[in-house]
Amino acid sequence: MLTSTHGLRAAAVAVASLVALGAMVPLASAEDGAKETSVTVHANAEWQKTGVSVQQPCNVEYISGLWTASPQSGMYNSAGNRSQIAKYKYPLPGAPEGSLIGRIGNAIFIVGTGITTPPGRVGELEFVINDDIQGYYGVGLKDNYGAVTVSVSCQN
Repeated sequence: MLTSTHGLRAAAVAVASLVALGAMVPLASAEDGAKETSVTVHANAEWQKTGVSVQQPCNVEYISGLWTASPQSGMYNSAGNRSQIAKYKYPLPGAPEGSLIGRIGNAIFIVGTGITTPPGRVGELEFVINDDIQGYYGVGLKDNYGAVTVSVSCQN
């Protein structure tokens, strides 16, 4: 156990560095038996595996970060750009462009700044920015930048 201020600061820097590199970092186990993991999702990458195996509904909450699916529209959090609605070929048409989207198996759902995953779904949790992944309407993910970090809390 770290007891010095220097040791705590070094540990915090190490965790922040891992998260910045897209690593999944276990945050803590809650008293109710939930395991919490921090996941960084990059705006310029297709469906990103989290390493979280969902057996029961999990809570997902936005922690930090900004990203964009369209540089001319500016930066925003995982709620996305509410003035732009995702088109037909996006992962979740009708949801805000640039919002955080989740998938378990073939079930796709909006995460935004927080959600409980759909009940009855089992499998690995994946995330992506709600954008033109295949490039049907332009350059797809190539002009995206930034990242958001979320916490995922699942019952053991």
